[in-house]
Amino acid sequence: MPAFVTTDLIKVVLACLLLHYVRRMEAIKCLDYDSWKPTFIKLYCVLTLILVAISLFSTQVNLACECKLLCTLTGLILGTILIYAVYTHVRELEDNFYRCQLNRQDENVHEFLKLYSLLMVISLVFVAVMIISGVVASTLPIPKYLAMQSYLNKSISATKQCIKKVDSKNEARLVRKVANEVQRREHSHHNKDAANARAAITGRSNSPIKDKKQSKDKKQSKDKKQSKDKKKRS
Repeated sequence: MPAFVTTDLIKVVLACLLLHYVRRMEAIKCLDYDSWKPTFIKLYCVLTLILVAISLFSTQVNLACECKLLCTLTGLILGTILIYAVYTHVRELEDNFYRCQLNRQDENVHEFLKLYSLLMVISLVFVAVMIISGVVASTLPIPKYLAMQSYLNKSISATKQCIKKVDSKNEARLVRKVANEVQRREHSHHNKDAANARAAITGRSNSPIKDKKQSKDKKQSKDKKQSKDKKKRS
């Protein structure tokens, strides 16, 4: 649950920050020519805020496979365009800062978005390189990559077998433990029943405290009888 909340908060904060930055730059007229990038950034931020607000009141978690694939591809394409738009637009504005009246807050937001866009571009390039290398390794019959893929598959299968063995051993150990516990309880119950049966035959209780009390009562009754006999004789 905290991970979902954090993700939504990050989306909302970044969307509000980008929206504020673009509108602020348009208000002080830092860009001296028309561009599609500020419009696209504003539309993307507004759409993000709307989708986050709708998701808070939606209980539909599992989507159909086709719908999930379509949403993923659409988000990937729009996200890539956003990264390109923010990266280039921030640097275009920086070239025109000499004609703008920026305050300290505007400069801080600009530096943050400049660093953020650079990190996003690096991440995008890394993902693209990983995808391309995976496609190349799976399609081209290069011996090195084939050997590495075979070794990786063997390692994965060996790991799965080890996990299965450990699970089976733990399960067998648990079964033996339960069987021993059941046997111990049955043996204890059997001994208790046998002791009660012997006590019923001999007329004695299985409890030492109860036996002691019965012997004490017998002794007291015997003493009373002897005292009565002495009084009669006297």
